[in-house]
Amino acid sequence: MVGIRTSVNHKHLKCSTKFSPSMSIAHQTSVALVRRGFSRSGGAEAYLRRLATGLFELGCEVTLYNDRPWPEDYWPYPQLSLSHGGSPRDFSRAFHRLRNPQEIIFSMERVVGCDIYRAGDGVHAAWLERRAEEDAPIRIFLRKFSPKHRALLALERQVFQADHTRLIIANSEMVKREIIERFAYPESQVTVIYNGAPPPKSQPTAREQLRQSLGLASTDTAVLFAGSGWERKGLRFAIDACRGIPNLTLLVAGRGNPPSRPDHVRYLGEVRNMENYYAAADVFLLPTLYDPFSNACLEALAAGLPVITTRANGVSEVLEPEKTGSVIANAAIPPELRRAVEFWHLPEHRASARPHCLELAERLSLAANTQQTLACILRIRAAKDQGFVGAL
Repeated sequence: MVGIRTSVNHKHLKCSTKFSPSMSIAHQTSVALVRRGFSRSGGAEAYLRRLATGLFELGCEVTLYNDRPWPEDYWPYPQLSLSHGGSPRDFSRAFHRLRNPQEIIFSMERVVGCDIYRAGDGVHAAWLERRAEEDAPIRIFLRKFSPKHRALLALERQVFQADHTRLIIANSEMVKREIIERFAYPESQVTVIYNGAPPPKSQPTAREQLRQSLGLASTDTAVLFAGSGWERKGLRFAIDACRGIPNLTLLVAGRGNPPSRPDHVRYLGEVRNMENYYAAADVFLLPTLYDPFSNACLEALAAGLPVITTRANGVSEVLEPEKTGSVIANAAIPPELRRAVEFWHLPEHRASARPHCLELAERLSLAANTQQTLACILRIRAAKDQGFVGAL
């Protein structure tokens, strides 16, 4: 049975935002954010931290429901933790028992009965299908009968029902199509909101200092790969695509088991100050098998880096080929990925792309994301104030 414990950071927080009349409904609105697990390099964690900051500055009360306490230096807001070790289904049941009906439930986990489910992890059924295209038959067979995957698929079928979830936020058109087509969820209740890009925080001297510490010459090309879940994000494809290209080093940030350790790859482990590595890099590479909308790609654009990724990444919807990056149809087709790496290996191509990358990241701002997300939260708040409890 899942135990319950509370973990609240009582650090004093000041609200710096000046309120306007149009923001008054946000003031004193309680929002419960729901997320299992924690990784400092995780895109979902970074998203929630940025969203919580934006909501707090607009006057909302924010609480995180999780399965283990997040570090205080990473999460300065109140949090309520369910004991670690339960399954996704256990977590869903425990949360349902604890949920405060006065809060707007904004979940990034598949929990039944939330007001808003942000499908930041995409559709699990779609991910399994894409993974099967690369897996051996025996692994596909075993996964089919895996209790973990069967439970996730069952939860997913429940969450993507209009009478169980009032509003869904998809972070790409790709994910929106998957939800509507697979589960017949009403299109009117699905909103696409692209992730928001934070402004770069690196110091002007960070690039040269870090490159020197990594043994990189000024003429070397540093290709950055970042994130957890290396199999899904296509690290092996990245390693092969960069192999043998002169003066090119692949920097790998994140936690995982290295598939190989060739000379052109440098494993960095979990990185606290990722912004410095974006500043030190020249290109960002994520040949993912499935990524609803990679925050790491967005952060790379905000640092002025062209992004190489696949059509299975929602970020591909906003990239302009040979202007802000390259979109590969399938990472498992080596020549196509290799050509993209070789194209961005040329300094003149990267220099030309930089202003376009910065402009794109500015349009996909954190402020725009927060405003659009807040509009969804206030839509639910208004419905609750009117006593409407069904699907919107």
